[in-house]
Amino acid sequence: MSEWSVIQPVSPEQWEAYYRLRFDVLRAPWNQEPGSERAEDDDKSVHGMIIDNNGKALAVGRIHRSNDGEAQIRFMAVDPQYQRRGLGKAILRYIEHVGKKSLGPLNSIYLQAREEAVNFYRENGYTVKDKTFILFDDIQHYLMAKDLEPEE
Repeated sequence: MSEWSVIQPVSPEQWEAYYRLRFDVLRAPWNQEPGSERAEDDDKSVHGMIIDNNGKALAVGRIHRSNDGEAQIRFMAVDPQYQRRGLGKAILRYIEHVGKKSLGPLNSIYLQAREEAVNFYRENGYTVKDKTFILFDDIQHYLMAKDLEPEE
């Protein structure tokens, strides 16, 4: 039996764990306020979460349709204790797959990658399109995109 599984959060406890991991990894280290890990369009997005056998959130991510034929991935996070174990790749593949099925035909997916994650996304088929903004006066971001094969 696997030590973890990929789910879409549905219960209040799962959503709490999902948002807690997003906050702990993506906001708390830069002294951001609780609540900053949430986005207005979360209810229009497809979410994925990897949990261990005890229900602990290990990785999260989301995808939403942004334009005709395009989707954007946001809020990818892996618990630092579980990084470099394939969880990032697993959650990325899951939200790409579920996004393609749930959001209608997609030609491409784009994202804003933190500088430290650029190589991870390159290894997963994304290319750098542009150096973009600096978040929290500290984190350089890069626009990255991946063209998708048409569905059979």
